[in-house]
This record gives sequence, C-alpha cells and structure tokens, in this order.
Amino acid sequence: MFPVVVVFLIENFGRYQVVLWNALIHGYVRCCCYKEAISLFMQMQNEGLKPNLRTVVALLSACREVSELRSGQEMRGYALRNGLFDLDAHVGTALIGFYVRFDIKTTRLTFDSMVVRNIVSWNAIITGYVEIGEYLTALKLFVQMLVEGVKFDYVSMLVVIQACAGIGSIELGRQIHQMAIKNSYSDDLFIVNALLNMYSECGCFKLSRKLFEFVSSRDVALWNSMISACIEYGFYEEALSLFSKMRIEGIREDERTIVIMLSVCEDLADGLRNGKSSHALARKSGMKMDAVMFS
Repeated sequence: MFPVVVVFLIENFGRYQVVLWNALIHGYVRCCCYKEAISLFMQMQNEGLKPNLRTVVALLSACREVSELRSGQEMRGYALRNGLFDLDAHVGTALIGFYVRFDIKTTRLTFDSMVVRNIVSWNAIITGYVEIGEYLTALKLFVQMLVEGVKFDYVSMLVVIQACAGIGSIELGRQIHQMAIKNSYSDDLFIVNALLNMYSECGCFKLSRKLFEFVSSRDVALWNSMISACIEYGFYEEALSLFSKMRIEGIREDERTIVIMLSVCEDLADGLRNGKSSHALARKSGMKMDAVMFS
C-alpha cells in the first residue's frame, strides 16, 4: 500500500512523474524494501513511463539484494539499448555491484567495457575480487588504477589492506601503510583496525602491538582486534591484561568482546572463573545470549 500523498502527487503532476517514481523507488531501496521497489518499477512501466538513469541504478541495487538475476539482466539490456551505460559511471558501477553477486567474469567484462569510470567503479571491482578471495587480481587492479591516474580513497585503502592480508605480504602491507600515512588516512580507526589485523594475519604480532600502542584514541573494535591477536598468538595473560585495561579506560565491551574473552577461557588455569565473569558482564550489559557466545 503506497502512501496516499505519494499516489496523489504521481497522479496529478504528470511532467514530474518519473522524478516522483524514482524518489519513491529509491526510498524503498534505502529502507531495504527491495521487492517493493521492484514491484513499484513494474507498476511504473505499466503506466507507460520510461525509466531513466536513476531508475536503472536503484533497480540494479534492489535486484542485487534479492538475487534477481533475470530482472537485473533486463535492466542491463535496457541501459545498453538507451545509451545509459556509456553516459554515466553510476550505471556501470551499479552493474558491477549487481554482477559480482553472480559471476566475476561478467563483472570484469562490464568494468572493462565502461567508457566512463570513477573511483567508485574501481573500488567496486577491486572489492568484488577481494570478496571472492582473488587478492592478487585485486592488487593488480589497484596498481592499474594508480597508473591510470585515479586517486585512491578511504574505501580503496580498506580493501587493499584486506588484499595484502589475504596474500600474506608484509612488505606490500607496509607500503600500503606508508601510503595511508602520506594521505592522512592513518588516524582513521577503521584504517588502523584493518592495518592491525593485516599485520597480525601476516605473522607480525609486534607490528600489530606497536600500531595499537601508537594510537591514542581507541574504540572497542580496535581493542577487540588487539585482544584477539594476543589470543591467536597464545599470549593469554596479555589478552586478559588488555581487557582489564580497556575497562579501566572506560571503553565498554560489546558482544564481540565477550565472544573473544570466552574463547580464551578453556586455555586458562582459572578459565571457569573468567568465563563466569564474562558471562556476568554480558548479562549485566543486557546482551542477547545467543549460541555464538557459547560455541
């Protein structure tokens, strides 16, 4: 059931009908009502209205989320027939985001055929390769992007750091770290967290700890990553010490903190006591006690 005001506007302002339909479709997509957005699009077509660039981008996002391959392919065909694909990078980027859920080869063909590409397009294709574990290809694309004169952004940094961790290259990881510093991304806690995890996964616990100690303002996610790294390397007492220090500094634990602390209990002599303590903290904080915490 569509809002009465929206229906009235669509029915009474003909020259603005496509704009209004787009606004409504985008609104449903932003609210994660993907099937409703697709249904709206079909109704729009039934009324003889011609979709434009914004319509195509919104529908591709909706089709991606509900795995509507056929509908997404129809939108691609429409974009190609009407010259929308070559007109704006947003359409190509939306197609990349859509196809990466189904077929990386088609995703790459789409990217390579784009006449207009921007940093969002590059990030989308690089992220796609990282998500399927093809880290080396992702890094090669990042280098190609730099060669073509496209300046990386915050998203590029995050994804490339993950790729470095994926291939276990500490040398390349340190180079990316230097790039982050030179471009003023090293103070961002998401970037720092990604770097910390990357060093840990590459076997450089000392660099993870050094990076952690260098940061003056730390959030719970960064504390969690450092505590988790300690446990992975068998430094259980240090993990407990960090947890205590975190609470002393006024950082409130979250669900992940509790899961991490419970995971170390079986390796401690007084693990039962620590486990009960973590359980009590979770209950006191009002956390949902699901199976993950006790797996």
